[in-house]
Amino acid sequence: MASPRQELLDRISTLTDEEARRTIVFVDGLRGDDDTARLRRLLAGDPAFRVPASGTPRFREVKPARGKGQPASKLLVADRR
Repeated sequence: MASPRQELLDRISTLTDEEARRTIVFVDGLRGDDDTARLRRLLAGDPAFRVPASGTPRFREVKPARGKGQPASKLLVADRR
């Protein structure tokens, strides 16, 4: 019985160029390729999105405001029942 690695090598030799490209993208995902970088590359080609420079700082963390009384979400659930 062939090892999984050898079986994979045997199957790779029969892939088309498009299948090989998709396989490379999949393998990069398995290796923990930075999701942010992959998403940036994907969105950069779409004119509907403006991708900021990679050095752009992230949004600062905002803590939710605390109010008096019951939260609106609980009131909505109670209203639906």
